[in-house]
Amino acid sequence: SAITNDGCITKNWGNNQRYSYGSLMYDNHDINLINSVRYDIQKILGNCEKSIRYIDRKNRKYLLFSSVIRDIAYIILRFKGKKSELNISVPKIIFKNKNNMVGWIEQTIADEGDVRYYPKMHRRSIVWRRSLDVSDILKDRVHNPSAFGRLPKDIQEILKDKKCKIIEDEIKMLKILGITYKMYNTGIYLTKDNKIKTRWEIHLE
Repeated sequence: SAITNDGCITKNWGNNQRYSYGSLMYDNHDINLINSVRYDIQKILGNCEKSIRYIDRKNRKYLLFSSVIRDIAYIILRFKGKKSELNISVPKIIFKNKNNMVGWIEQTIADEGDVRYYPKMHRRSIVWRRSLDVSDILKDRVHNPSAFGRLPKDIQEILKDKKCKIIEDEIKMLKILGITYKMYNTGIYLTKDNKIKTRWEIHLE
């Protein structure tokens, strides 16, 4: 879950030949989450401190893992690159028991979530977001995503059939765990590299 949320298996690593094969990274500004992920991996794989490098460069803090740990992650996750462009699923092993599902949701909230407070309604929600690249189906229809407030009906209809696999799997977990939720599509937006993406939010209330 941590690697899927705030990590990745890179397709390459700049000009550094040592990492040109692709690297497993976990990137987070919160040192407590960094240490938590490092502790979890050591608990699973044993004392492998030399296989995990903690790197702190200005405002960026991340873990860089050895090729052995990277290969294990790849066997389980089966993806390299940006998850929003690949439309990945949650690994099937997570659904084997409720502890796995609780762990996935807990880490997802830690990495991707925040608490929203609605004072006038006297309630709070735990919220996390998932994005999906929809350039392939909207590139000929949308030229300025930022111009939309509420999406036109034809765009809504197109997006209705586009499923984000990871958020669909997380909804499945919430149903199995008996956790009530609401899901919203927050529209489309343009990324810095001119990709059109749509974003969903899950609210636990």
